[in-house]
Amino acid sequence: MIQIVCYAATAYIGIMLVSIILSYVVMIGQLPSDHVASRIWRLFSRLVDPVLARIRMVVKPVRIGSAMLDLSPIIVIIALNILQAVIGC
Repeated sequence: MIQIVCYAATAYIGIMLVSIILSYVVMIGQLPSDHVASRIWRLFSRLVDPVLARIRMVVKPVRIGSAMLDLSPIIVIIALNILQAVIGC
């Protein structure tokens, strides 16, 4: 059972990282909505956005100059790493 939680946490972190990277690719590249990268990003976003939205309600994005930095993915990754350390992954 612990191994399943370990694998699930690792997979979720990977999905989150891919979603973050693809969000930049889609936004900066201004890819059309039918592009493969856009489709994958939308799929992965549906998986991670429910968790990130709950964190965003508590921790607002930080302003850095004219840009905003969303800390919610960092918080989730740290929390999952702590969970993995506690259960002994």
